[in-house]
Amino acid sequence: MFSRKRAISLLCAACMLCSLIIMALPAPVYGASLSEQLEQARQEKEALENQIKAIRSFIASDVDVISFCPIVETGWDTVLQEAKDAGIPVVLVDRGVTADPSLYVTHIFADALKEGANAFNWVDEYMTAEGKTPRAGGDQFQVAILEGTVGSSVAADRLQGFNDAMAESPNSGKYNVICSQTGEYTRAKGMEVMESFLKSDGDKIDILFSCNGDMALGAIQAIEAAGLKPGEDIVIVSIDAAKGEFLLFVDSDDLLEPDAVRRAVDAQRQQDADLVIFNLTYVDEENRPLPQPDFSGFTDEILDEDGVWQRCFALAETRIYYVVAWNKLYRRSLFQHLRYAPGKRYEDQFLLPHLLAQCKTIACLAAPGYRYVQRSGSIMAQGSSRTYLDRPEYLLDWCAYFTQKGDALRAEGLLNDAIQNLAEKQCFDLSTPAQQARYRAACRACADSYTALAAATGQRSMRLRAALLRIGLPAYQAFLKHKT
Repeated sequence: MFSRKRAISLLCAACMLCSLIIMALPAPVYGASLSEQLEQARQEKEALENQIKAIRSFIASDVDVISFCPIVETGWDTVLQEAKDAGIPVVLVDRGVTADPSLYVTHIFADALKEGANAFNWVDEYMTAEGKTPRAGGDQFQVAILEGTVGSSVAADRLQGFNDAMAESPNSGKYNVICSQTGEYTRAKGMEVMESFLKSDGDKIDILFSCNGDMALGAIQAIEAAGLKPGEDIVIVSIDAAKGEFLLFVDSDDLLEPDAVRRAVDAQRQQDADLVIFNLTYVDEENRPLPQPDFSGFTDEILDEDGVWQRCFALAETRIYYVVAWNKLYRRSLFQHLRYAPGKRYEDQFLLPHLLAQCKTIACLAAPGYRYVQRSGSIMAQGSSRTYLDRPEYLLDWCAYFTQKGDALRAEGLLNDAIQNLAEKQCFDLSTPAQQARYRAACRACADSYTALAAATGQRSMRLRAALLRIGLPAYQAFLKHKT
């Protein structure tokens, strides 16, 4: 557990996830409006403020060392002085700051300028060695660039290193940057921006330089969706993409206990587990443990997929232990064909059945390893889950999964929960045509789910329910009322 004068606080971009989203830089091809630039400035300021608030909470906790990755370069002088005055050494990781170097003890980082230069040099050698020619003809390769987070020293240096190496190369005349825009260091934004590039210049782009691996992975999805072959039609060079044996996710405003990863890896090795789940603690914004929900009832045990589902459905609020993405160590191969759906509030619930289906051995640990920070302004604190269409949608996904497994009782229970939730129509925000269409699609999916259950079980009553649901939820509710 974290305690005074014993913990090393690791703050890796510790701000709310929504605060990490920075608007695009104005660019010759894709310019930002004044309102977008103002929003960019607002979000950058909010990201900085959240990190400073977290650092001050560590100072107040009298920790031994503070190590963090600054989201932007400027604005750190005051809080770093506060840490120095408190006698707490500060270590910068990855990104740099413009503050007085005497305010921190060291800066651990890669040479981002060299990373960018190496990326260009590799692609230059590759294009020559492979005898590549411009797709659109002529004598210049057209280059698209996905830039990193606005205000990040690493992002700026990688971009500069790439551009400087290109300008200084004997082959500089062979390359032309046709479009360049921030992808905000995220897969979803990288995909979105690449889609824009392809709409305007899809028949011209020969090379994509991405300032990190996540954006490159998103861009690959966009390229494939456009009917092109990554690596053949468009050569991709990126930085950061890591391929280890295991994966672990941490929300940027949460904390890991100091030995959480070691314990999880030890458990994986001892059991040859596909998935390791470690316990969690809810804490407030000052990192103080909250009494509820109480996760003390969990014990060390080895389960299979069915065992996890049995435990999960037997719990109420504490079932989050099994459901969420971030208190787990995954064998990387589990994600070979799986991805979290972008734009979903409960993306972990959508993926859960497909992850567990691949697991033979699941090691569950009682010891807390994750600190889930409760923030009043966070996305997840905004209203009941029953007011979001994500909930009935993932319940319908679960229903389809259990129907395929032959567990009709469980599937129908999930389906009825989704129907009941959708019947609370007034709870949902249906103010846009897109949301209205999404609601109607979920209602139709309920009818489809009962049709699938009827086919699996041979029960005629389920066919009747499916037919009533196709007429509409009011007809189905009237049927239930009359039946009772």
